[in-house]
Amino acid sequence: MVEIKRIDKDLYQSSNLTFKDEGYINKGAKTRQYSVFNTFNRSLLGYVKWFAHWRKYCFFPLNSLFDDICLDQVSQFMKDRTSEHKSKLPNIVRTKNMEKARRKRRIEQLTRNKNSATMDLESQGTQETQEGVSSDVLTLVEGSHGELQDLTPLEKELGTISF
Repeated sequence: MVEIKRIDKDLYQSSNLTFKDEGYINKGAKTRQYSVFNTFNRSLLGYVKWFAHWRKYCFFPLNSLFDDICLDQVSQFMKDRTSEHKSKLPNIVRTKNMEKARRKRRIEQLTRNKNSATMDLESQGTQETQEGVSSDVLTLVEGSHGELQDLTPLEKELGTISF
């Protein structure tokens, strides 16, 4: 494995090559561009920058000649920068799982609230019928199957609350 050391905030160095961080390619860009220099004579060999079609950092050489060691070092640098960039992106699977868990908690909360509201109405209904109020009042509050007729907007949107 090729060892590429970070020398400074914007400078990386291997045994034969130096990589200089040139910053973002243009305003609003999400990826950076790196210049590749020969360590010994400081000549510019090319650039490492993001290639959108392949969704990874690629090497764009100038008129240069490379051996296998230099190409290994460039390859390792590109792999490191690609994995670094992708680790900063939001994880789609994790985001979906978090959304499912949030939705599940909300549904459980609505179910608890609905159950407590039903129990309160039932206790009020038994008190009222004992006081002489007719059971027709309860029929207006409850549906034919004991469901509450006035759903909250979120319950209507979710459409998953059933009794």
